[in-house]
Amino acid sequence: MLRSLVLGSALTIALTMPAVAQQLTEQDARTIAEKIEQVVDTSFAKGDAAAIGALFADDVIRVTPQGVARGRAEVEGFFTNVIAGKAYEAEPTKVDAVKVLGNDMIVVAGSWSGIWHSPNGPVHLAGRFGNTDVRVGDTWKITFDVVNDAAAK
Repeated sequence: MLRSLVLGSALTIALTMPAVAQQLTEQDARTIAEKIEQVVDTSFAKGDAAAIGALFADDVIRVTPQGVARGRAEVEGFFTNVIAGKAYEAEPTKVDAVKVLGNDMIVVAGSWSGIWHSPNGPVHLAGRFGNTDVRVGDTWKITFDVVNDAAAK
């Protein structure tokens, strides 16, 4: 009986310790979000739409003023078109707030800006974004993305 009690207690501790150790903190979530946005910025500068697309979940929904994109292929296609046009110079993206919804889900709010080289001259654009990011194995993916834009003041 004592042996069963000791083994049961040891097993309970062994199973709960990893769960406690894996609690995602707000700082961990901010680091994750900033890494994702850094990959977007670096990949955009390199003209690598596939690397940006790889950050999104297969079934992502992305809402922009231009419409709704469903799935990674549509999102990657959007970035491919923008990069190919060479009319937009992105500035570094900023993560403003992060909220942990669970060990495998975070919500991110931030801002973006850049220069759009229009036929009438350069226009400074800026906007806000909100993402829901989920952990898939050891990787974080953007599963829902909302973006707005407006001419910067």
